[in-house]
Amino acid sequence: MFKKKSVMMLLICLLSLQLGVGCWVVLDVIGQAEAREHLQEASYSGELILNNKKINWMNAEITAYTWTGNRTYTGTWPEKGKTVAVDPEIIPLGSKVYIKGLGVFKAEDTGSAVKGKVVDMYIGHSKEKARHFGRQDRQVVILDAAG
Repeated sequence: MFKKKSVMMLLICLLSLQLGVGCWVVLDVIGQAEAREHLQEASYSGELILNNKKINWMNAEITAYTWTGNRTYTGTWPEKGKTVAVDPEIIPLGSKVYIKGLGVFKAEDTGSAVKGKVVDMYIGHSKEKARHFGRQDRQVVILDAAG
């Protein structure tokens, strides 16, 4: 039993390193025991199967947007550290996404400049912070695809 769990842990860590998010990030997000027990398969094609769910990942351009005074496309008020705008053709609205180095967000908004593999992160009222953030290439893991 110990050997089986050790092998599973190693596989999960190898997969998470392939994703570039680190072993414990993947285990914390999915649940350590659950991930160890339900890992089924993986491929290098940008998807893996954990707990009978397909999890997609991609490299994306991350940008930042500020307060517009409007609700998001899904009807919520944008929240710093929670809301991202996405292209719903790529990431379904309502999905939870992990952005490497930034955390877990919810796809709640769209934008006219958010097309393809672009994720626009809401950062509050500071236009200076948005300019400073600029455009960054990061790995994005779609944890819970809605729709």
